[in-house]
Amino acid sequence: MQKKPHELPMHMYHRIYRFAQRNVEPDRIALTLDLPLRTVQRVLDRFAQAQERGEEIHQGGNGGDQGQPETFLDVYVVPKVRYVVADMSGWITAEHRERLREQLNEVSKSSFKVVALLMRDALAMDEEGAEELVSFHDGMRRRGRYAAILDPSRHIESFIGTYGLEEKIPVFGTEKTFEDEAFSTRRAAGGR
Repeated sequence: MQKKPHELPMHMYHRIYRFAQRNVEPDRIALTLDLPLRTVQRVLDRFAQAQERGEEIHQGGNGGDQGQPETFLDVYVVPKVRYVVADMSGWITAEHRERLREQLNEVSKSSFKVVALLMRDALAMDEEGAEELVSFHDGMRRRGRYAAILDPSRHIESFIGTYGLEEKIPVFGTEKTFEDEAFSTRRAAGGR
């Protein structure tokens, strides 16, 4: 059975749903997923109608598709008052290394001197993805800037320990501890 041209793959519905659950604006969702805004709004309307009817929207599984679900990496750049957050959702792996590099390169061009690499929604990480993060961190440090990992998900915590990533990039569990270190006078004087 062939899909209608306006239907999206199941993993795209899952991604839109996850964004909506995090209260990401429809225009940001469309931009991040490279979809027309009208398509995103139509999908969000369908979700809302289903919820009004009391239907449960299932996020897990792969919608009956055979094989492995498609992996993805989304990076949202959220400027704060004193720093910028690169919120990463998905797989920080070799398959998405080029996209990760491009996104981090854009973040490094910003006027912010402090970057939080938020990994609350990271689903997996491998050595190539970690190397890209280390390269970004080292480049920021060479330019007198600061970058750190914030709130790593349970999916990547063991990899961070096994790979020794916390010895290469600062890792913080809360935004408060991140901010305290990022804007401390000790760090400003030349510490880590």
